Amino acid sequence: MTLQEQYNTADSALAQCMIHHATAIMTPWAKEIGYEQYAARLEELEDNYKPLVEWFLVEDNEEDREQQLNRLTGKAYVLLDELFAKVCAKRGISFVPEPDWDDMIEAIEPEANTAKSVQAYANLIIHLILRDNRIDFFPDVQKRVEEVFGDGTVAFATVCGIVESSALMKQLFGAMGSTELNDRVIDELPETWLFDILIGEDEERLKRLAKVYLEVGRLDLLWDNLEEADRWLVKRLRGKHATAHDYLNYGHCCWLLRDDRMMAYENYRTARQMYGSAKEFFKVFRPDRGELAARGVPLEHIYIIEDQLLTIE
Repeated sequence: MTLQEQYNTADSALAQCMIHHATAIMTPWAKEIGYEQYAARLEELEDNYKPLVEWFLVEDNEEDREQQLNRLTGKAYVLLDELFAKVCAKRGISFVPEPDWDDMIEAIEPEANTAKSVQAYANLIIHLILRDNRIDFFPDVQKRVEEVFGDGTVAFATVCGIVESSALMKQLFGAMGSTELNDRVIDELPETWLFDILIGEDEERLKRLAKVYLEVGRLDLLWDNLEEADRWLVKRLRGKHATAHDYLNYGHCCWLLRDDRMMAYENYRTARQMYGSAKEFFKVFRPDRGELAARGVPLEHIYIIEDQLLTIE
């Protein structure tokens, strides 16, 4: 197993609060770079973890146990990143360091509506999305983020800007600001703690963000409200700026809202031609297959249309 694979395994274990599994991976790293300086921290993790595992035998307060386990897992994450960085440096392996939450939060100036402040918001928001599997284990960070966001107005506007702009991603991440990274942020945002605190039960914000998603060709937030997407897409297709994504999504609306397979096919066909190749088209179409099937479209019908779209010129 490579060093990166070991790190990924430990990271996944900690996402499930499996601290012993993570320390089993970290201990050899510590020995490689000087065990003495890390022995006490590793032992502390193990010593505090065992009582939490056995908690159900002696205690009743499950909420208190969860809070303690989350805080301990947060400490394990910090040690994991520190050891990984040291081992990488020792072996001459390049790596992207983990973000410093304190620095990112302190860089935000809530009262300032400047480019620098917006960039600070964006930097924090993107890292919160990408590291959402960790945020539950840093309650102090959660509290500080909520305080610095205030009513969330600027942070929400920044989220919309991130979804709309891969240019902003490139500005923040340089070469890493690729389409793939932007897609990952868009994919993961609706499932995050950040989404809950910025949108929550606010229907107007959800509607606004859903339309921003549509503007970049994504139905993610409107699969259960396709009538809204249908109205927006009709206006879009009548204009001069329709994209292949728009035709693809309108095809979904035709099929799911009106069971009109002919119009679905014709819009998919237009999208297929605009994408330029079957490979590019199916890269976007196939992830939606599950959504179509979940809403009643028989898989065999999806396969038939895929075959038809595969063979057109």
